[in-house]
Amino acid sequence: MGKERYLQRFLAMKKSGSYFIIVMVDKETDQIAATGSLITEFKFVRNNGMCGHIEDITVSKQRQGQKLGFYLIQTLTELGEKIGCYKNILDCFESNQGMSVWKGPGVGLVRGQLQHTDIVIRSVRVRVTGFYEKCDYTLKGVQMAKYKK
Repeated sequence: MGKERYLQRFLAMKKSGSYFIIVMVDKETDQIAATGSLITEFKFVRNNGMCGHIEDITVSKQRQGQKLGFYLIQTLTELGEKIGCYKNILDCFESNQGMSVWKGPGVGLVRGQLQHTDIVIRSVRVRVTGFYEKCDYTLKGVQMAKYKK
């Protein structure tokens, strides 16, 4: 992406007022150490409430294990609460959250994606451990996604 496209996107995100991005910079190297985003979604439910989406949590390999991801999630969660989000949703990959899925009737975990082998997914038992649990987040349902082809 060139500088002009980057600037256009940055200004559009800034103008919307719905994006809050935190960037942690290593002062010694002037390199990005970690980054994360809070995106707010306006709702009609919950008395015209707001839902926060925490996404794109990234920590450089050189800085992993120093709790930067934890502090990012904690800060973005507190920010969401302070600006009035009735809940914050943390989108993440199963591999990053330590999720284990046991097979149930018609359900299997294939290459990190839930894949149904019947028409209806009948039962899934899930155990969440690890990093995101330490950030006080718990698994609530399953999020499905469809990407543009």
